[in-house]
Amino acid sequence: MASEFPFTPTELAKKTHYSNWQLLYKDIDAISKKYSVDIRGTNNQFHASISGGINRYSKVALKLLLDYQEGNSLEKYFDESEQ
Repeated sequence: MASEFPFTPTELAKKTHYSNWQLLYKDIDAISKKYSVDIRGTNNQFHASISGGINRYSKVALKLLLDYQEGNSLEKYFDESEQ
């Protein structure tokens, strides 16, 4: 599990140039709303909640957020025919 989801929210925030995890969550929630998917509330390709309610994020989540920040299309992450 740790190899698939190596980042804590704080680590992911740092890697994506957010000053804190709260700002990270704001953008994750905006993406979730736009694409009608609950990224933080479910286990998926971006996020996993492990024992004790610890949240971890994947390298795919890192790429998703960097693409979001650069204004790139995120369709490829949510196109079910490609998953």
